[in-house]
Amino acid sequence: MRTNFLSNIVLLLVMPLFLARFGILDSNSSIRSMSVCEIDGTESMDEGINTDRGFYTPGFIRFSVTGNVPAYFDRKLTQLRIDLSNFSGSYNGEKDKLITGNVLYAFEKTLGYLEKKGYSVVIRFAYDPWYSGQEVYEPPLDIIKKHQEQLASVIALHQNAVIGVETGLIGKWGELHGTVMATPDNIAAIINQWVDVLPETVPVLVRTPSQYTWAKGININEIDLDINEEGGRYYRVGLYNDGYMGTWNDTGTYVDREKEVSWLSEQIRHSVFGGELIGTAGIAEGESIAAFLEKEAFRTHTTYLNSQWMYSIYATMQSEAYNGKDPLYNGKSGIYPVQTGYDYLKNHLGYRLILRRASITKKVPLYNKFLLNAEIENVGFANVVKPKKVFIILKGENTYKIPITDRMLTIGEYVSNADPTKWESGTKTIFSCFIDLPDNIVPDTYKVYLKVAYDIKDDSGYSDYPVQFANADENIWDNELGANYVDDIKVVDYNI
Repeated sequence: MRTNFLSNIVLLLVMPLFLARFGILDSNSSIRSMSVCEIDGTESMDEGINTDRGFYTPGFIRFSVTGNVPAYFDRKLTQLRIDLSNFSGSYNGEKDKLITGNVLYAFEKTLGYLEKKGYSVVIRFAYDPWYSGQEVYEPPLDIIKKHQEQLASVIALHQNAVIGVETGLIGKWGELHGTVMATPDNIAAIINQWVDVLPETVPVLVRTPSQYTWAKGININEIDLDINEEGGRYYRVGLYNDGYMGTWNDTGTYVDREKEVSWLSEQIRHSVFGGELIGTAGIAEGESIAAFLEKEAFRTHTTYLNSQWMYSIYATMQSEAYNGKDPLYNGKSGIYPVQTGYDYLKNHLGYRLILRRASITKKVPLYNKFLLNAEIENVGFANVVKPKKVFIILKGENTYKIPITDRMLTIGEYVSNADPTKWESGTKTIFSCFIDLPDNIVPDTYKVYLKVAYDIKDDSGYSDYPVQFANADENIWDNELGANYVDDIKVVDYNI
């Protein structure tokens, strides 16, 4: 859904009148001091810093019973492939073993390092020695489930860093095939164990929609009728598609492609879809790869892809001019020259938030309220999935950080659309807040910032995983605050 410039300007300016009409805007505040902010709402061509979406680089850890040390991956997004084969008796020649404290320590320090740096991971475990895809050595199901419980306890300590856990554990490369263990009952049990033991903020990713139906106990032929309500057990189940565009059914991913993609279009609004591009099936004659993906990825809400697989596809995209529907990338906007299909795909994986325009109360007396309206457009394929919060930061001689998402509203305060997970792909959302100034604020001119993050931490870096808006104006992003500039307000010590 797209709205035009004029209608949004009217909404931004009329909102304070609406609040006043219904008694939300108190008598000490001045509607006259509202103004539209001078924001450049043009989209940047840069990818931005956001680590919980985009192209990933594979990383590998092979855990031994003892002698493990933390692994340090210095990149924004890693698919972390972890080999647990040494804990299976069929491989070690001794007995099945629980995961040792040394392993859990090394794993925890690995995730802790990533979290401190503000990096993200998708994790997959397998009993495939060296992830060679030759032979697999799974222990019995009861041992696998105990391993899941142990590993989940570590993931819970650094869950902000984990954008998803791929079901894994059985099959070649952890892809749930090529082993006698890969039965519907076993796969369903492993999926359900992940759902039970992982933190609710961590998506559980299945390999195919059929596997999801095995876990939930529904008919694959009726999957398009399946809806998971927020808070439901399977609400966060997503999919990793390692056969993306390999064949007409994505190399066995789908039984009935249209019906299952229809289900994904709704389900992945609140979970994660990722994987590997392995072919160009489905592309019409004369159609570019990017033009096909523009349609497909918006439907499946694709968040991440492997950057290290099928170089030929990405090489083609890097040489192909983008010729899809976005005028900014095909050069018709008059702002940028034609971009490549690769540029378009790279920038639109996952969410991509742009502050299009805003209005704000420009002058506020002490102990009064100020109003901020911000139009935010998500032009990415997907949504913000993991729960993040909105903060307003007032930066002057002193800095004040005001939580919005979890705010306990006082009399006369008003907050609307403060949940970033509801800023839907392909839509514009008006975030509004009419809130009290901090009681201890001193008169000054303040820069006003919007911060979207898990929380506000005092340590340096991006350990709170702040969201950088994709605005072309480089002055919007404050690297130190991890926040997006909106406008200035003046706090005065007299009534307006």
